[in-house]
Amino acid sequence: DTEVKSRAPEKRGLDLHASSPLGIPDMELFSLFQTHKSRMYEWLQAHPDAADRVMEYVVRAVTTSQPQGADLGGTASRHWTSLRRHGCEGRFVPDTEQRDPPGP
Repeated sequence: DTEVKSRAPEKRGLDLHASSPLGIPDMELFSLFQTHKSRMYEWLQAHPDAADRVMEYVVRAVTTSQPQGADLGGTASRHWTSLRRHGCEGRFVPDTEQRDPPGP
């Protein structure tokens, strides 16, 4: 069982995890994401089927109030791809939302 501990100090005796719905302070989550985003992007691009499942899981995990560890179930119903517009690489959207960039 690996536990991620915040490097941010507790201020004024407040439990920083108590106010975070994901159980990790927002800034710590952002820092972790920034550290690993290139590798995550490369992995998502190299494993499109698994990426679909991961993206669906993330969407369900952050938009539901199910208890931690609950089965968010099912297989991916959408295919997720990175936006094709210049400067938007790494911004994933489901195929139902993907639009071709305007022509020259």
